[in-house]
Amino acid sequence: MAQGGRAEQEKRLLLWHRAASEADFAREAARWGQQVATRAVVAGGELVLRAGACVCAAFDASELDDAVELAIDLLAEAREEAEELDVAIALALGPIARSGEALEGAVLDRAQLLSNRAAAGELVLDAGAYGELEERLLFARSLKAGRVRGEAVDLAQPYRRDCRSAIYGLPAPALPAGAVFDRRQALAVLQASEPRLLLRTSDRVAALDCIERLRAELSPPLLLPCAPRDGGLQPFSALQVALRRVDLGGALAVPEACEPLLSLRRGGGHDHHTVGEALSGLVEGFPGAWIVLEAVDGVDAASLLAITEVIMDADENGCALLLVLDEGAPIPPQLAMLGDYAELPLEPLSEAQKQRVVAGLLDRDETDDLVRRVAQLAAPGLQDLLVAVRTMLCAGDLIAGPEGVRFRTAPRYATRPIPTEALLRECLAGLPPPARRTLETLCVAPLGSGPSVVQRMAELGAVDAGELRQGLEGLRREGWLDADGRLGALEMPIRNVVQDTMAPARAAELEGVVASHLTAELQSLGPHAFGAAERAVYLRAAGRGGEAANAILDAAEAARHHGFERSAVRLAALAMKRDDSELVKERARDVVAGLDPTATLGGDSEPPMLSERPPPVSLPPSAPPVAHAVGSAIAALSVGDAQAAEDALDGAVVAGWGRSAAQRLTAIAKLAGGDLAAARRALERAYDGNGGGRPDPRHGLTAALVQLQAGDALEAIRLALDALSQARHGRQAAGEAAALHVLSACYRSLGRTREAERIAAAASGA
Repeated sequence: MAQGGRAEQEKRLLLWHRAASEADFAREAARWGQQVATRAVVAGGELVLRAGACVCAAFDASELDDAVELAIDLLAEAREEAEELDVAIALALGPIARSGEALEGAVLDRAQLLSNRAAAGELVLDAGAYGELEERLLFARSLKAGRVRGEAVDLAQPYRRDCRSAIYGLPAPALPAGAVFDRRQALAVLQASEPRLLLRTSDRVAALDCIERLRAELSPPLLLPCAPRDGGLQPFSALQVALRRVDLGGALAVPEACEPLLSLRRGGGHDHHTVGEALSGLVEGFPGAWIVLEAVDGVDAASLLAITEVIMDADENGCALLLVLDEGAPIPPQLAMLGDYAELPLEPLSEAQKQRVVAGLLDRDETDDLVRRVAQLAAPGLQDLLVAVRTMLCAGDLIAGPEGVRFRTAPRYATRPIPTEALLRECLAGLPPPARRTLETLCVAPLGSGPSVVQRMAELGAVDAGELRQGLEGLRREGWLDADGRLGALEMPIRNVVQDTMAPARAAELEGVVASHLTAELQSLGPHAFGAAERAVYLRAAGRGGEAANAILDAAEAARHHGFERSAVRLAALAMKRDDSELVKERARDVVAGLDPTATLGGDSEPPMLSERPPPVSLPPSAPPVAHAVGSAIAALSVGDAQAAEDALDGAVVAGWGRSAAQRLTAIAKLAGGDLAAARRALERAYDGNGGGRPDPRHGLTAALVQLQAGDALEAIRLALDALSQARHGRQAAGEAAALHVLSACYRSLGRTREAERIAAAASGA
């Protein structure tokens, strides 16, 4: 007994075996009970109770897997050696108190209740044991014994691991005739003299799948798949991802392209001219190359401009440009100047087409009810259907047997398609540990990383070398990796799911490994390396915020050194957001001293012919830097250049302008750019940054403009009236005039022109 008379408790696993029989079989029952008790003790259990054929044994909680195997073996033997007995076993996990020689605890009652309620030949787990094993075992039904709930193991197919082999060698989904996009038109465009193909879709995975199918059919000599990264702050970040994804061995045959591009792939810094020349040299060395922009709206400006110039110079060798854009999203001005694009919308699969794809994957007739039910569970994309089939096979919903695929129990039901990321999450459960740890390493590695980076991470301790070999083999066998050993079209969904489900300690460990790898890589590149921005992302994720802020400033210095003034200012502003210490603020101001955040330099922005430059700010040179930056922002807004306004505001923050004021003007910039949701978020940040000070009419006027843009003129009028009241109370003539102008705009939007003109006249006299 523990001090104070309380029994000591420990978490144990109870195996409760019951066997009922007719009186004529009492001797057989006793013999069988003795055999069960002996097996339990030999397996490491402590005999708690034995009465005839009823046996209870306690195991250490860590022996759960062994106890399950013992129970399954005992039930199989009972069917052969004691078929006259009604045998069932329950496993329950929970705290047990030891009082002298006796054991006490609710777990004993749960085990006995579930054993008694189980059907003959069943193995039932209580909630505690089920929670530990639900990802490793398959279950046939649920049952209740009073208030106690149990789950019966499917003894015909108990282990999930035995189901996963069904996905080995699963074929790639076939594209139904006439589905998704016009294949003939796409082929004709890509074989034309100036191939410009625009794929319109909100499903990035479907677009990448289509591009891969076109690539397999036409076999371009080189494909550069650019993808956005880190908010597009680092110059050439999208190009860096593309260079990581391709084998640049062939670039060695193009000397003018070799050194700068190999350096850029590792995170080196170069000016726009050097990168443009190298990229042109690479493309010229591979006539008919393809450049793919996977998500155009997130690609950094430097990459966009370099690609535009390369395409303009490479028309004679047929370099193809493929864009993936959301429906309704505009083509960036850099790319619009290239001329017309052949626009192909990607249509979702119909239900009939989905069934045709599933039928091909499962080798069944497309009219089969099983095919129809499986097709209904997936989103309407080829990769979505493949993930659904893989998941249902891994989860044991579908069983592949000699007579083909069948449902193991009742068909899974859902009122709407299951999101692909939810299916991936389920398929991830039960992945063998070496494959899981290898997949985690792949998903935390920098976007676009190849086998050499993953191998380097393994050397730094991310995963054991033996596990890496075993894991890569398992991932290839299960279809997680494509022929190139990469995650393919599903890379982003897989990365999202794996990173979301990783244990925090494991995530921090891997992020620290990547940070160490990038640190060593950048040291070999010398000063002014763009890759410092990516290193900062991993330092911050690993909990090293101070180092991260300084790494961002290293990237800002690199951007400035190579002529990317906008990027330098934006990176400096980001560093201050990450760390508001005086040392970081001082260094940030030094980095951007004398820079014009709206300047068009080094390919960091649109060329002058693409957008009207903001009018010059008419301020004396002696005016504070804040005044110049804010003036530049207002000038940019006056010509509709929302991006230039945001860049200028970043410069104002670095120069010391209040964050609330900057966020209010940022909200206006977002409105000018048509992003209402972002405008609202900026306004919320402005309110949070006010620090509980006195009411500010400028905040109310900004909110009124946001509401007016959202179509709620009445709420906009209320906010403008509040701002007018605050301005008059504070005797702020300029604020009063501004409030009246906003009110005039509100009335004009309601069609009340006469009132709007009267209010505007009052504003002019205020």
